[in-house]
Amino acid sequence: MPSINATTEALKKALKELEENCIVDVKEGLETLTIYIDNIISNPKDQRFRKIRVSNVNYQDRLGHLKGGQILLETIGFCEDKQFLILPEDLYKEDQTMIKAIADTVGKHRDACTQKFNDVVRTPLNHCWKSVAHVAFQDDIGERTYMEDDHIALDSFCGLETMGFYGLYDGHGGRQTVDFVVKSFHKNLEHHLRHHPDDPMDSVFEQCYLRTDSQVSRMDILQSGTTAVTGLTRMENDRKILYVANCGDSRAVLCRNGTAVRLSRDHKPQDPEEQKRIIAAGGFIGRFDRVNGILAVSRAIGDHMLKPAVSAEPTVSRTELTSADRFLILACDGLWDVMSDQEACDFVLSDLKERLESKATDTTEESESSPASHSPVTPAVNSTQANQCESSPVASKSSSAKPRISSPDFSLDHIRSHLYPVSKALVKAALDKRSLDNVTVMIVWF
Repeated sequence: MPSINATTEALKKALKELEENCIVDVKEGLETLTIYIDNIISNPKDQRFRKIRVSNVNYQDRLGHLKGGQILLETIGFCEDKQFLILPEDLYKEDQTMIKAIADTVGKHRDACTQKFNDVVRTPLNHCWKSVAHVAFQDDIGERTYMEDDHIALDSFCGLETMGFYGLYDGHGGRQTVDFVVKSFHKNLEHHLRHHPDDPMDSVFEQCYLRTDSQVSRMDILQSGTTAVTGLTRMENDRKILYVANCGDSRAVLCRNGTAVRLSRDHKPQDPEEQKRIIAAGGFIGRFDRVNGILAVSRAIGDHMLKPAVSAEPTVSRTELTSADRFLILACDGLWDVMSDQEACDFVLSDLKERLESKATDTTEESESSPASHSPVTPAVNSTQANQCESSPVASKSSSAKPRISSPDFSLDHIRSHLYPVSKALVKAALDKRSLDNVTVMIVWF
C-alpha cells in the first residue's frame, strides 16, 4: 500500500482532473464520493460498501460519467473487476489512518467547491456593461407571503466581452428549486459553451435546461419548481445575436421600433399543443386548467412529482439584432398578468422619455441661471459612472434609429442612469394594477 503522502498526492491529481468538469457536477461528484468514503469508515466489514456496479444509474449520473470520477475511486483502492469496482476486503478494515486522511482531503475540496457553487454573482447597478448598453432589474414580493422569484445578469459571459447572459426564474412550491437553478443554470451553460462553442444554440439551451432539471431531481428536490426565461447575446459573423429560451410562463419581449415582439412562448395547460403533450405523457388537465389538477404551467424546471407531464424542455428563439431593436424585457407572470407586451414596452419608453426630458429641462434651467450660460452644456453624470464608463459611446445627432428615446443632447450615460428607476417604476405599475404575485423585471438595453 502506498504511503499516506503518496496517496494524498495521487488523490489531489485526480481531484484536479475532476475539476475539469462543470462545477455543478463536480460538487455532486464530491458529495457522492464522500458518501462512499464515509460508508467504508463507518462499516469497514460490510461488503455492500466495497462493491459498486459500474452500470449503476445512480453511480453513473453522480460520479461515474465525470472525467476523473473512476480514477478517484481507483486512487482510494477500488479495482475494476468485470462489471464492478471492488475494494479489497482487508483494505481499511483494521487501520483506517489512510482512509481518514483521504476523507479529510476530499472534504476540503468538497467544501471549497460548495462555497464556489453557492456564490451567486450579483452585478452592481452601476456596472458599466460591455456586452450590451446596460441592464437594470427590480423585484418586489407583492401580495405574497414569500419571495420565490430570482434573477441573474452576467456581463462578459464565458470571458468574452461581447457575450452577456440574463436569467429570470419564477419559483413555486418553495424556494428550493429556484435557489438551486439561479446558482447552477448559467454554470451549466458556460461550461457547455466553453467546451463546445460550435454546437447549435437551440441544442445547447435544450441540453442545459434538461441537465439542470436532472440535477434538481438528484438533489431530491421533488415538490417545488421554477419557470425560467433566459437570454444570451453574442456576436456571430460581426452581427449581434440574441438567443432566448424559456419554459413556463415567464416571458421575453423585444421592443423593436416601439413595437412589442414576443420572443418566448407561454407554456400553459390551456394550449392545445401542450394538452396533447401532457396527455401523451400520462398526465391530465384538471380543474382550473391545471396539470394533474395541481400546476398552472405546463413546463418548468423541477416539479418532479409531476414529471413527465410537466416538461423542462424549452422553447428557443434566435434574433439578429438591428438598430431598430431597443431593449428586451424579461419578466415573470406577476407583470404579464396585468400588462400586455405592448403596454410594458410603452411604459418603459414613455417613462424613460419623461425622465430624460425632465433631466434636460433641469439642466437647461441651471444653464440659463449660470454666468456661463453661453457655454456648451455637458449633462452631469454620476461620478462612479463617469469613472467606469468614460469611454462609452454617446447617442449621435445623426442617429435616427432610436427616435422615441434618444435626442441629440442625451448621452448613453443618461440612459444608463435612468434605466434602473424605470425598471422600478414598471414593477410599481404592475403592483398598482393589483398584481397578486411576486413581480420581477429585467430590462436589457441594446
